[in-house]
Amino acid sequence: MYAKQRAFLRKIGFLAALTLLSACSTLTPDDPAATLRAEREGYIAEATQIASNILLQQTQSLETVSAVEARLSQVEARNAALLLTLRAAVPPTQQIINDSGIVTPGQVATPAPPGSTGAANSTAIPGDGAPLGAMQFLSVATALTVRDSDGCADLAASSFAADVRRIYVTARAQNIAQGTVMRVEWFYEGSATFSESFTVGVNDDDYCLWFYIEPTETVFSPGNWSVQLYANEQAIQPNVPFTIGDIGDVMTEG
Repeated sequence: MYAKQRAFLRKIGFLAALTLLSACSTLTPDDPAATLRAEREGYIAEATQIASNILLQQTQSLETVSAVEARLSQVEARNAALLLTLRAAVPPTQQIINDSGIVTPGQVATPAPPGSTGAANSTAIPGDGAPLGAMQFLSVATALTVRDSDGCADLAASSFAADVRRIYVTARAQNIAQGTVMRVEWFYEGSATFSESFTVGVNDDDYCLWFYIEPTETVFSPGNWSVQLYANEQAIQPNVPFTIGDIGDVMTEG
């Protein structure tokens, strides 16, 4: 009987050993080379994804650079347009408020329209200012308006209504130099009332410039007025007389 039991136990032990070996075999890879291949493919896939991400970032960076360059081109084009606008109408350097009113200078530099070179040359009386060199001033006159196209007098006038709101003095300068200081002085019945100046910002061979005057708290006093232009503190001739008279009594020169 004991012999049978021992034989039975040996069979059970053998079966247990087989079971244990089978379990261990499931935990050990059957093919190490396949495992290495799988790991390598995983690394390749990861590297490919990293390369794709880098390429995407480079593409996005190039698109950003292109967008910035396009924006810079737009800004440069706009700046060029603004420079052309400033070239057409340079703003005054300052505005002076006087007891009698406001005067504001301005200027436009353009080619002279055909047949509009104006009257005989104006001259500058020598003074203590800087020499004018080749600069000459033509068509010094007063006017109600100036042309948008070139800044010269739209129609010269020597008499204005008592309710006039603005009077211009204009001149066409030839060979004007950058840095020239232009000044205006307005007179009523021989007495100076107010003055203002600006500095020319460009060199130009044909250049229209203007100042204007406006009343503030009171209308212009009726009577005899005149206006004097200066270049580098040298008086430009002629001194321009004009009158302010009754309402509706505006006379223009042909």
